[in-house]
Amino acid sequence: MILPLSVWLMKHTLLGNPYIHPWEHVARATVDFQIRHFLFSAYYVCRGTKRTDTQQSSVLEGAFVQSEAAE
Repeated sequence: MILPLSVWLMKHTLLGNPYIHPWEHVARATVDFQIRHFLFSAYYVCRGTKRTDTQQSSVLEGAFVQSEAAE
């Protein structure tokens, strides 16, 4: 009963959508990804090192192939 109310509250305030995990995008686009969660995972800090051009192009090609397969 509390989950629907808390999801509605999060989506309509600055807390955001709890079902979206933006750190997954950062993890795919970087090397040496690290994340730290704070306050029962309500806040997080993540970091990574930018990939070189060859590493980045292979990741983007993989994402492009996955998006084409989904269609």
